[in-house]
Amino acid sequence: PVQSIKCKLQDREQKSLVLASPCVLKALHLLSQEMSREVVFCMSFVQAEERDNKIPVALGIRDKNLYLSCVKKGDTPTLQLEEVDPKVYPKRNMEKRFVFYKTEIKDTVEFESVLYPNWYISTSQTEEKPVFLGHFRGGQ
Repeated sequence: PVQSIKCKLQDREQKSLVLASPCVLKALHLLSQEMSREVVFCMSFVQAEERDNKIPVALGIRDKNLYLSCVKKGDTPTLQLEEVDPKVYPKRNMEKRFVFYKTEIKDTVEFESVLYPNWYISTSQTEEKPVFLGHFRGGQ
């Protein structure tokens, strides 16, 4: 079986990630009574070429058959939530579009696409904007 941990992710400004529609993750500040809306991820430790201190992981949403994946829309790598078969996923050998290198730098964690190096899971500084794949390090 694949080793997984449950976790919640916030950006540097303490914005939480919530499922805004069936397949859109947004980042926003939640009041304490709204924290139940915060998405719980199931982070699975998967196989990929190990590099430096980067740990290959897949990020699924707990109790949903949805995983973050990277696809190209036109020429631009794009982050999406992709529905998967719960009988098959998570698996040790995930397709590359589902895999991110997790890197811890001081008190922050970055998730870099394995398929599209130097593209990171990012949030906008504006409230209630979708989570996206950004082409810069330390994305909010």
